[in-house]
Amino acid sequence: MTSQRCFPKLNGLPAEKLEHIMKNLDDQTKKSLRLVNHYFLDMSRRLEKAFLKFFMFSEISADRLILMSDQVQTVQGLETDCLTGDSSAVDESIQYLIQHHPELESFKIGSRGNISSCSNFSLQALSALPNIQYIIQHHPELESVKNKRSSCSDSSLQALFSHPNIRIIKLRYCPLITGEILYTDSEVKPKLKVLDLGGCRKLTDIGVVGLLNLTDGETLTELDLQDTNITLDNISDLNIRLPKLEKLSLGECFNITDAVISLLNTVGGELKHLDHSDSNITLDNIGDLNTTLLKLEYLGLGGCFYIKDTGTISLLNRVGGELRVLDLSDTNITLDNSKDLNTTLRNLEHLLLASCAKITDTGTISLLNRVGCDLKHLDLSKTLITLDNIGDLNTTLLKLEYLGLDGCANITDTGTISLLNRVGGELKHLDLGHTNITMANIGDLNARFPKLERICLEECPNITEADVISLLNKVGNGVTLSIGGTPVSAANIRHQFPSLTISDEIVDDESDDDSNDDSDDD
Repeated sequence: MTSQRCFPKLNGLPAEKLEHIMKNLDDQTKKSLRLVNHYFLDMSRRLEKAFLKFFMFSEISADRLILMSDQVQTVQGLETDCLTGDSSAVDESIQYLIQHHPELESFKIGSRGNISSCSNFSLQALSALPNIQYIIQHHPELESVKNKRSSCSDSSLQALFSHPNIRIIKLRYCPLITGEILYTDSEVKPKLKVLDLGGCRKLTDIGVVGLLNLTDGETLTELDLQDTNITLDNISDLNIRLPKLEKLSLGECFNITDAVISLLNTVGGELKHLDHSDSNITLDNIGDLNTTLLKLEYLGLGGCFYIKDTGTISLLNRVGGELRVLDLSDTNITLDNSKDLNTTLRNLEHLLLASCAKITDTGTISLLNRVGCDLKHLDLSKTLITLDNIGDLNTTLLKLEYLGLDGCANITDTGTISLLNRVGGELKHLDLGHTNITMANIGDLNARFPKLERICLEECPNITEADVISLLNKVGNGVTLSIGGTPVSAANIRHQFPSLTISDEIVDDESDDDSNDDSDDD
């Protein structure tokens, strides 16, 4: 109904207006439009063929690219996950595209592991096109790049930075890039919006700072340097500010310590996404942070073994109420000083504390008391909490959809039931696997979970069949129940609940839930 109402309005627009609308849609919006239904998919294809010349392929061969270059009058953009063929064929097809379509504005290749990357020469030729704005080349992981000579290097990067119209540069996992550009031919700094050099493991500190100094920092909204070997120790040489930066990705940068604070001091108040997971930061110098992060929506510190409670809480006190995802999983924090948190995380939706071996009941409850009522995902798996002091929780979790307590060997029946009584009817996934609960006090459970889709009780040796049945009586139909490694008979449960999907096998999968699907990102 909606699509039938929308299309006549679009159909009535002049062709040039339709072209303008479709041309200015970002890639994700175009893909979303195609996924609505077949009607919108067909409409999108018709509009692209009739007006726009932006072509998207999941896979295209070098021969087919040459054929398309001959058959199509105008090509403004090309995006493909995989360009197949040997290195020389791929290079020849790109050169052919450039020669026949100098009007090209955007070029994206990559994201699948069997990509053949274009050569340094091709990238430089692309950067010389007068209208080019976006160049994105995603390599597979460094170890699988077999022909390093075909990968782009600093000379191609220098050519890109010399182009005044370039807006997006994504050259991921390019094994030859250091970033150490000596000069550019342009007197005008490029107004880059996105700089993504993630996985370029030869990237140097001098290169990063030098590249940033070559840009007009006023326009940069996304900076991705994840999985590189930089330290940022020379960040004091940065002579620009990044007032509009919204996304900063430094995950798996193991050599970066607390120099990140100096980088954050160059960032304005627009930052929404900060990922510094799996790094060696301590946050000991958080007092040197002279800015607030009031618009931050995502904070990733998972796997940062050296962060301490004081620094973590101090950082959170600089974060506003817009935070939606907080990942502190696999760290050594205790949360005992959560009482010092003087901000309310009123919009928090995802709280990830899995594998935090040192967090305490007091600290956990204290943090939860500062979370608003929008929490949807709570992961406390593989921690040593008992939930015995759940009575101190002065909030309800009415919107919670995922509760992960897998591997919490110390949780008690009383604490578990008490927590579940604070959970609303939106719960979809309950993971109590690898715990010692008995569910003997299931009669004290007052809540009902009509939307529950999955219950995991794997490797719970103390639960009884009768108590599992009592739990199932409080949930809706269509639940998937995992009871592998328990004394409960799947046949008996299936007899009483024929609509249930029951698994009595032990699933060897650490993350077969959606616990890490954020938000994203990403």
